[in-house]
Amino acid sequence: MDSTTKTEIRRSNLRLLLREAGGNDQIAKRLKMEKKELAQLINLKNECSIGSWLARDIEEKLGLESGWLDISHNYLPQEARSIAQKWLVLPPALQEQIKDYIDMQIESLRFESEDDEEDITDFSKLRARESSWDS
Repeated sequence: MDSTTKTEIRRSNLRLLLREAGGNDQIAKRLKMEKKELAQLINLKNECSIGSWLARDIEEKLGLESGWLDISHNYLPQEARSIAQKWLVLPPALQEQIKDYIDMQIESLRFESEDDEEDITDFSKLRARESSWDS
């Protein structure tokens, strides 16, 4: 991917984050940047690129995974974008607690799902035995 395309994707993702956060104020504050500087970054007519170093710095300050800005996120459903908007205004310590909680919930669902499959398999075997008894 050429640097122009990367910059376009990064700029688009940054604009998405700004829309979801309800404007430049919160994001500029988290990035420790003047609103004017942030506006220049997202300006489509701005020929300056958003390089890798700046992209990683933005991601770190916003609590995003490294590389997040490099992948287009405009395809996300409205509900996911709404959650992201709320996420951006949370303090980093609370974001970490929430990430841990979500990971724990997903892991517990995985175990429940595995248990359900085993129960279904056992139930299917039981029904097969019952059918053989009827014949």
